[in-house]
Amino acid sequence: MIVRFTSSTTSTIATTYTIRIANVLRTPCSASQRTGGSSRYTNSRPTTNGRTASDVIHSKAKTRTSDPIRIATRGDSAAIRGESGGEAGDRMPIGRARPWSGRLADVFDRPEAPEPRQRWRLVVARDAAAPPAAQRELAEAWVRTIQAAGLPIAWTDVERTRPRISFGAPLPIGMAADAELIDVVLVERWPAWRVREALAGRMPEGWRLVDLVDVWLAGPPLAGRVAAADYRVELEGSPDPATLARAAEQLLTADAIPRDRVKGAGTVRYDLRPLLIDVRVEPGPPVVVTTRTRFHPELGTGRPEEVVAALGDALGHPIKPARIVRERLVLLDDLV
Repeated sequence: MIVRFTSSTTSTIATTYTIRIANVLRTPCSASQRTGGSSRYTNSRPTTNGRTASDVIHSKAKTRTSDPIRIATRGDSAAIRGESGGEAGDRMPIGRARPWSGRLADVFDRPEAPEPRQRWRLVVARDAAAPPAAQRELAEAWVRTIQAAGLPIAWTDVERTRPRISFGAPLPIGMAADAELIDVVLVERWPAWRVREALAGRMPEGWRLVDLVDVWLAGPPLAGRVAAADYRVELEGSPDPATLARAAEQLLTADAIPRDRVKGAGTVRYDLRPLLIDVRVEPGPPVVVTTRTRFHPELGTGRPEEVVAALGDALGHPIKPARIVRERLVLLDDLV
């Protein structure tokens, strides 16, 4: 091991001390030496290089502070011994770790992935008759669909790579949707007609492609841009539209709308009002409630069925939704 430290004497002159210490960790010692206290370090057997642990060589040389202080890294015995024409203490070039060195084996970099060239935003719809699936199952189905279509997908540059496909917001099981958003990053530029042809006939069951938007590649992630959603709720029976409209106005003017939400085996009390942006009534038939609710990173998500339940509380009797459709996802730029 080589230890060097510098003691400055003036602004331009420094004194460098070099201490060369024999490697005692690899030198076997007897049982008496292991239990002999300090004599272990003063009377130890010679090491492989002929020195003992007490043979400490001090060298004193004056150098300028601007001169680099070279440090022999662990395992660089050639630099310590001054072999290959190098000065003792010269850093050896980084390369494959030698068997006798104390360095870890080299980790070879993976081949660099192609650079992303394009980001397509798929606008897709789901029918109410589509097979029920959780969000993870939906994501896996869409990944298989896009890979089967032959799109040149970009992959994340991390240890566990995954395709760069992102979704706007989780869609509740069994809920229909008119305009869900999926971002797909490609390593080649494809025109819209080619993407449409590639996806034709390969969509997950119950889904269809509505539109394609070529969005800015360096733009923010899709999930972080979704701020709200618009819902269309068809009601069971024939509630009075005028009375229902007054109940909707009452919700919008309220300071708080306390609600209980089922969570696990219990319920959680929360305030629906900060999550409710708008609610309106269409007389029909059938009578329809349209509402816009917010996605909030801390408060959660406003659910359309909770809005309908709050309207029933305002009316004094429960009302039930017959069909719920998420009409669109509202991005931050579109939120007014």
